[in-house]
Amino acid sequence: MADNLYLPQVDYTSRDYFALSQDLKALIPNFAPQWTSRDSSDFGIVLLELFAYMGDVINYQIDRAANESFISTSTQRDTVLRLARLLNYVPGGINAATGSVTITNFANTSVTIAAGTEVYTQADGVNPSITFTIDSDISLAAAVGSVGATATGTVTQGKPVSEEVIGTSDGTPNQTFALLNTGVITGSDISVLVGSVAYTQVPFIVDYDGSSPVFSIYTDGAGATYIVFGDDVSGKVPPNNSIIKASYRYSDTAGTAGNIAAESLTGINFPNVEITNPTGFSGGTDPESTDSVRVNAPLALRTINRAVSLKDYNSLAVQIDGVEKANAMSTAFTSVVLFIAASGGRVSTTAFKQAIKDYFVDKIPPNTTLTVNDFTAVYPYVTVTVNVLPQYNANTVGGNVAAALYNLFEFDNVTFNDLITQGDIYAACSSLDGVAYIVINDFEKRPINPNAASGLYSQTATLTASVSTSATTITVDSTYGLWNSSGVGPRIISPAAFNNATITGITNSTTATISVAPTSVVSSNTTIVIQGYGNVSDLSCSVNEVPILEKSYINVITSGGTV
Repeated sequence: MADNLYLPQVDYTSRDYFALSQDLKALIPNFAPQWTSRDSSDFGIVLLELFAYMGDVINYQIDRAANESFISTSTQRDTVLRLARLLNYVPGGINAATGSVTITNFANTSVTIAAGTEVYTQADGVNPSITFTIDSDISLAAAVGSVGATATGTVTQGKPVSEEVIGTSDGTPNQTFALLNTGVITGSDISVLVGSVAYTQVPFIVDYDGSSPVFSIYTDGAGATYIVFGDDVSGKVPPNNSIIKASYRYSDTAGTAGNIAAESLTGINFPNVEITNPTGFSGGTDPESTDSVRVNAPLALRTINRAVSLKDYNSLAVQIDGVEKANAMSTAFTSVVLFIAASGGRVSTTAFKQAIKDYFVDKIPPNTTLTVNDFTAVYPYVTVTVNVLPQYNANTVGGNVAAALYNLFEFDNVTFNDLITQGDIYAACSSLDGVAYIVINDFEKRPINPNAASGLYSQTATLTASVSTSATTITVDSTYGLWNSSGVGPRIISPAAFNNATITGITNSTTATISVAPTSVVSSNTTIVIQGYGNVSDLSCSVNEVPILEKSYINVITSGGTV
C-alpha cells in the first residue's frame, strides 16, 4: 500500500534530465507500488520522462536568467553592456582607420577632389570592399602630356552622415533616440542639434547641471547607437517639439578591417583620376570585447571619479574610450607614470596620450605630475611538438593546438606585468582531443616584431683568420636575446664544419662571445650563421610590457596520428 503520509525530500542538485528522471522513478514505489514496469515503452514511463525533460528545460532557463543578472557570469553581449551602463562604464567603441593617399590626375584640366569623396578597396571574394572618405579638398593640376599630376591627402574609414533627423522631442526627461545606421564610429565626433542649439557629447550626464545642453551615447549588443538626453536635474531636456538632428560617421566593416596594407586602396569614382596608398593605414579598432567589458566595468565603482591609489589610476584609465589596459607606477607620491595599452594593442598617438592626461586633470591630487607612456610590446615565441593519438588526424590536432595557443596570447587574455608559464601552455593544449602529450621545445620572449625585422632568429659573423680543431672566439650581436644561460643554445647551422662544435663562453651582454671548435679546417673570411635555439623558460613581462600575439611565432610540430 502506498504511504500517503510520505513527504519526499527535494534534491535541489537534481536539475538535468537524467537526475530528474532517476528521482521520479525512485518515488514510484511510494505512490504506486503496483506500477512495476520500468521499460521505456511503458506509457507511464514516457510521461515521467517527458516531465523530466520539461524540468531540465525549465532549470536551464532559470540558471541562464540567474547568470545574466551578474556581469561576471552573463554571456549575452547586450546584457553585459546594460550592466556596464549601470556601473557607469563606457565601453570602448569603433575607431576609424586613417592614412595618407596619393592621387594622380591624368586629365588635361585641373580638378579638385572634394572632402567627403568616397574611395575604397576592391572586394576580393574573401575580404569585403572597405570605404574611406577624403578628409579635406585635394586640388590637382592638369596632366602634362601622358604624365599625370599628383597630390597627397588623408582619408578616414567610414561614411559621414550630416544632420540626420533622428526624432522630435516630446519634452519628457531622459529621452533616447537611435541613430539610423549601425557601425557608428564612436571614436570620432558625434554632433547633435536640438532645433538650432548644438548639444555637447559627454561621458556622464550626471556630472552636469540641469541647464547644460549635453548628451551621452551608448551602443547595444546589436551595434545600434543611441543618443541620451538629461532630465533637467542632470543635463537639459530638449524643448518640446524640437527637431533633433545628428551628424556622425559609420562603417559597414569592422574598424580593424580599415588597417589596410600599402597599395590596397585603388577605387575612386572620379574620371581620369587614380588613387593609391603608399603606406599602410592604422588606428582602426573594433568595439571593446565582451570579456574586456566584463573585467573593466566593475572597476568604475572603485574609484568614485578620483585617483588616490595607483589602482585608482588604472581603473580610471580603462574608462577612457580607446584604453583597454593600464598600469600605473610611482616612486614618489608627487609623480605617477601611467602605462596604457590602447584597444587592439595599437600604438597610441601623442594626441591620444595628451587627451588621457587632460582627463585626469581634475581627478588627481594637487601638485601631482602624471606622465602617460605607451606600453612596450613583447612577442611570445613558442615551438611545441605534439604527440598525436593514432586514431586522430595529425593536421587537425595540430591546427587545434595552434588555435589554443593563439587564444592563450590573445590581447584580451594578457595584461601588463604578465606571467605566462610553461604550465599554462600544457594546460591549454594537453586536454584537446587527440593530444597524447606535448613537449615544449622553445618558449621565450622576443622584443621585436618579425614584421619589422627580418632574420630575427639568425645572424651572421665572419671569421678573421683560418681555424682548425682548436677553439676560436667569435663575437656576435645578442641584442635579440638569442642566447640563454642554460647553454642549450645558440647553435651554428653553417658551415658544416661547425655543426657539432661545442659552444662555450656564452654571455648575456649586448655582445656575446662564443668559443667554438670546428671539426675541420675553416678558411678565413668564411661566413658562419648562428641561430638561437631551445630556450625554454616562463614568459615574464615587466611593468610596462604586454604580450602581443604574432602568429608566425607560434610553431606546432606534430608526431604520430594519421595524415
